[in-house]
Amino acid sequence: MRSTPAYLRIFCDFDGIGDLLFRTFGTSRCEEIIRAYDEGRVEAKECWRSLCETVRNLSPEQLRAFARQQQLEPHFSSFLNFCREWSIPFILLSDGFDVYLEEILRAHGYDPGGEGERGVRYFANHLAFTPDGRIIPSFPYADEECTKCANCKRNHVLTMSADHDVIVYIGNGRSDFCPASYADVVFAKHALIGYCQSRNISFYEFQTLEDVQERLETLLAKKRLRKRWQAALRRRELFRMG
Repeated sequence: MRSTPAYLRIFCDFDGIGDLLFRTFGTSRCEEIIRAYDEGRVEAKECWRSLCETVRNLSPEQLRAFARQQQLEPHFSSFLNFCREWSIPFILLSDGFDVYLEEILRAHGYDPGGEGERGVRYFANHLAFTPDGRIIPSFPYADEECTKCANCKRNHVLTMSADHDVIVYIGNGRSDFCPASYADVVFAKHALIGYCQSRNISFYEFQTLEDVQERLETLLAKKRLRKRWQAALRRRELFRMG
């Protein structure tokens, strides 16, 4: 176990599977619904409800079988080992659904929500099944004012971090826009790059978690992980408003 700054926390998006699920089991309407969300024409909860309405005759067993076929990011395991070696808390934040996220993690030998060596802490939306094969979404972590996510990632980042913490955020899409604004160190790809550029949020571009690990190892070695002034100010302002 290495000596690590106890103040460091890593939050990571879990992406891609939700869209694939509905493209697989939903109707052709899915493409327009997803496009509308990506373009900011519908909010997250409306998007998920509309996508769920396109699915018929899907059983829990079918969904779990689909999930077991999906792959984790190739460097996920080594990145978790890196976090454990440095004693850095690692939390997955998904704007997708718990059922398939848990099944994917289990299929790769992890314990969703567990505290042991193979445990992975996460937060996601919930999916329930009806007897006639329909799926019903619910959003236990939604925020009425922050609607970019159905599962408010910003709130998880803030409530699970202390004032002295340095927050690292890893993401790629629209549901990552808001939490990235409150993070000190941002790793971005795809749509999140454009958002950070438009808001003057400093970031590191990445393709895989291996890129993130290499950059963090360099920053840790040089002791250059520190608060981003604008992010810290936004966090303080939000707490004052609350």
